[in-house]
Amino acid sequence: MDVPASLRLWLMGHALGCWAAAVPLLVAPQWLLGGSAGAVVPRIFGAGLIVVGTASWRVRHFGMAAHRVITRMNLFVAAGATVAFLFAIGRGAPSRAFALLATYVALTGVWSYYVIRLRQLSRAADMPDDDDIAETSIAGDRAPSAPPPSADTTADR
Repeated sequence: MDVPASLRLWLMGHALGCWAAAVPLLVAPQWLLGGSAGAVVPRIFGAGLIVVGTASWRVRHFGMAAHRVITRMNLFVAAGATVAFLFAIGRGAPSRAFALLATYVALTGVWSYYVIRLRQLSRAADMPDDDDIAETSIAGDRAPSAPPPSADTTADR
């Protein structure tokens, strides 16, 4: 079972976007967010973006299980950020917060799609092929490679 190529591209683009957003948060948070922003919380958020971006970048070398984990993690991060921006906007955050909210709503949709898609692919891989089903029914409801049932000889003694 192969990881969809589109997911690999999304993860690489996501990594680049995380890194691009993290640098100004780490270096100059007041310039990016305005004078009212503190220096500590944006830098912690920037460090988190570095971690998420690096994990998204590195997973491209791994298989389906790793992609399922990183996709779920990205979904949780995006959904959590969506909720956080909703609270911030409700408390009077600047208008820039709406752009970030829209970004995280879109990312929540993307990662939700891929979580569902990877689950479907995983379940499809666990299902028997049509050829396996045909061979099982021809062989009398047992796999052709299975040994014939043996008679219980202990009851005859």
